[in-house]
Amino acid sequence: MVKIKYMAKTKLIIFDYDGVLLNTFTLVCHVYNHIFRHFKIEKNFSKKDFQNLFETDWRICLDRLGLKTEEQHNKCEKIFREVVADFADEVTIYPDIKFVLEQLKEKGYKMAVVSNNSATQIIKTLERNGILPYFDRIIDVSHSIKPSADGVNEILKEFNIKSEEAVMIGDMDGDIATARNAKLKKAIAVTYGYHHKDKLKKADVIIDSPLEILDHIEWLINKKKQTTKQNGKKRLLWTLGDKQRRN
Repeated sequence: MVKIKYMAKTKLIIFDYDGVLLNTFTLVCHVYNHIFRHFKIEKNFSKKDFQNLFETDWRICLDRLGLKTEEQHNKCEKIFREVVADFADEVTIYPDIKFVLEQLKEKGYKMAVVSNNSATQIIKTLERNGILPYFDRIIDVSHSIKPSADGVNEILKEFNIKSEEAVMIGDMDGDIATARNAKLKKAIAVTYGYHHKDKLKKADVIIDSPLEILDHIEWLINKKKQTTKQNGKKRLLWTLGDKQRRN
């Protein structure tokens, strides 16, 4: 007889902040353009150039630009804080993120943010966009720097949740590495954030929009898939609790 191995029920969903919940890509590009000007670095980066430059640990990005001293890193951090303070109000959540969080919260999932950004900035922006109450825990750069698993492990311990009961959603290869280092059940990568699809190949699942998160957490959202035909094309209809939304 063949034994079927069942996956553990997902209890915790861990989100990255930049590039998954909040569209901060343009803002961060703006920060780096300020850094280029300050240090007289002659760069004219395209979107793809920035995608190739960016890493979860921004010290790696600075090193690639020849900015390797502690003094230079501190100056870059100061520039970052100043630019973010000037333009933070322009940062918005991605379309459908709030809907996704509502659905996951209704189903009883614990949700957390693990980011290399600062808690002050994360909390302020999540609150301004009306999604802070959905999160049970926020771990920022003061705890650890991804791809270290320390921040994730801290949350697992706090909520008494096993690693195989948690998934991570990120937009960079460093988020995937973090999930692997923490031995999480699944690493879900999104292409609408910082890294392009070629850099996300090691993820368990790659998705192109926030709504797809609901389909890939696993079979636990109590949804029914119905294949319908509309305008000659097949479409999927998800039943999420007592709500329906077309994809």
